[in-house]
Amino acid sequence: MTSSVKRERALVVLPLLIPAVLAGGVVAAEAGSGAWLERDLRSAVATVLPDARVTDTNVRGRPWVMSRLDNRISTAYVDLAAGDGVVERRLLVQELDLDSGRAEHLRYFVTIPYAEGAAGTPVTDEVGAFTDRAKVNGTEVTYRARLSGGAIRVTTSSGPAPRSVAAPALDGMELAGEPSATESGILVELVSRDARMVRS
Repeated sequence: MTSSVKRERALVVLPLLIPAVLAGGVVAAEAGSGAWLERDLRSAVATVLPDARVTDTNVRGRPWVMSRLDNRISTAYVDLAAGDGVVERRLLVQELDLDSGRAEHLRYFVTIPYAEGAAGTPVTDEVGAFTDRAKVNGTEVTYRARLSGGAIRVTTSSGPAPRSVAAPALDGMELAGEPSATESGILVELVSRDARMVRS
């Protein structure tokens, strides 16, 4: 094969390779940005919930490259290990500015098991959504929640109440609506607006 033929083939192949190389670079940059955002998110969560163990994260708002350039996470879900006296815990982080460490909204969802010995069957509404009521041992029970002394306390209209659990120390934390009676327990939502989450 002559050198002129080799050059001609190279000129044909090169334009085909450039998009593939660029695409590979974009994929690598996106993956790297996603890992960077997740690392900073975990660090930020550790500042507000130092004793919680993060089991999974889901950072939304692609492309992650743009989120990294803005140093901002628009939406992220953070699953936490259940912990003492709770079935499930999750954080929803919204509009977290990684420079200032401020999140516009930080929502904390915790599911507290029914009282010991109580088997709850949720009472749903007309569209099948959970309500604040459940059938417990044949009796319909309404659940309410309140924050008191750094704890989440669930009360009932009748029968034994679930045990109280510690509430996270979040800026301006308050209850969001009424609790929901689910198959596994009472789901309580707390919300903190303009929450400070400075990275450790």
